[in-house]
Amino acid sequence: MLQNLDGLTMYGAFYLVMVPLCAFMVLFDLLMREKVENLRMGMQLLGARDDAYWASWIISASLVSVLLSAEMVLVGHMFKFEVFVMSPPWLLFSLLFATCESYIAVACFLSIILSSRSQAFAANFALIMSSLVICFCLSEPTLMRKVIFNLDTPFWVKFVV
Repeated sequence: MLQNLDGLTMYGAFYLVMVPLCAFMVLFDLLMREKVENLRMGMQLLGARDDAYWASWIISASLVSVLLSAEMVLVGHMFKFEVFVMSPPWLLFSLLFATCESYIAVACFLSIILSSRSQAFAANFALIMSSLVICFCLSEPTLMRKVIFNLDTPFWVKFVV
């Protein structure tokens, strides 16, 4: 009974979005910790430039993103999840990497505009919850069938989707 159970088929959207969200949470927490504790101001006093600061964060986060995306593709192939076996590895890696990079950009942007830990916590929670809800809604086949293939759907709904 359980030998044909595929967890990725049942909860695939959750697993595929968790890797980029984990990268976002860690990077955003570290960026906000530096901002709240004024560590960047101390580095500026010692002569560090702003572009070097951001380049180091973006390069480090991108390397982590490459490693996490490659690991996700390898683990998916190793456990023979259907989506990983049936899809080209370069395509899955590219999608996961692009998603991670977009979350990295959001983390950098939010760390610029927010100034306190409470704001950062609220933004972090809101982004994670909205990402999960959107992911679950888009992965629900009956909902997508109603939205995309319904002839009575208003134009703006098809434009948004």
